[in-house]
Order: sequence, then C-alpha cells, then structure tokens
Amino acid sequence: MERRPPLPWRGVLFFALGLIGLGLALRAPDYRPFGLLLAALSFALGASLFGRPARLSSALQPLRGRVVRVSVWGAPLPNASSALFVVENVTGIGAALYVQLARHDDDDAGGVLKVAQPGGDTLTDECIEIATAKYVEWTRKKVERPDGTSAPALVISLP
Repeated sequence: MERRPPLPWRGVLFFALGLIGLGLALRAPDYRPFGLLLAALSFALGASLFGRPARLSSALQPLRGRVVRVSVWGAPLPNASSALFVVENVTGIGAALYVQLARHDDDDAGGVLKVAQPGGDTLTDECIEIATAKYVEWTRKKVERPDGTSAPALVISLP
C-alpha cells in the first residue's frame, strides 16, 4: 500500500510563530527588530520543514533501528561489503534528505547518505524509492550516476 508523507506539524508551528513575530513588528515599534528577526527565522525554518525532504524524513522514521537493503543508482553503496545497513537516523534539512546508516555486520563502520533534491518518491510499508535526485553522496563523496541508467536514485527496502 502506497503512503503519502505527512504534513509536518512543526512546520505549521514555525509559520504561526512567524506570524506572531510579524504582528509584533507591526504593532509594537519598540520590539520591531526582534519581531522581524523572529518572523524571518520562523518562516525560514517553517519553509524548510514543509519541503519534500522533511516530509520524507518523517515518513521514514519507522525504519529507525531496522535492517534495510540500500542501493543507489541501481547498485550497492560504494566501498560497502554488503548492501545491508541499520538505519540510525533520518533527517530532512533544506533541500536534502540525510540518512545515517550503520553497517549491519560491523558496529564501527557506517556513514551518512545525502540525497539532494529528492523527487518522484514512492513510499510503501516495505520500501521507499526515490526516482530522481540532483546528486547522492555517501560518506561525503558523490556517487556518480552510471551513464544510460534509468535506475532510481535511491531504494531503501526491508530485506
């Protein structure tokens, strides 16, 4: 069954806080700089939380602590002895989705997978597929997309 990423309640909260800051700036001249700063920061954070990566992040929270199979552009992650990882954390900040992974067979190794500008996502109970991305990084190194491939940018599935 396909799911939709939920609307983040924190984004709504920051937009409300931004409106309060704007109202403060308009109604109380003594507090105008504080109100404008509060409004600007709150609107920026709220917009970040309403973005696709933040919504994907909240939809992927049930995968935390679970063993998953990861592939990027149709292949396992570079320098990985196995395609199995444990999801430690998932975060969406700005236009990127960050997935912190630990190797399933080694407690020390792992890294952060960054998917910039994810798009065309499909969420099910067993799998997430992100069809397009501007780029994908694994441990701060860009994973090159093979020429002529139509494989999705990222697939995370239960083994």
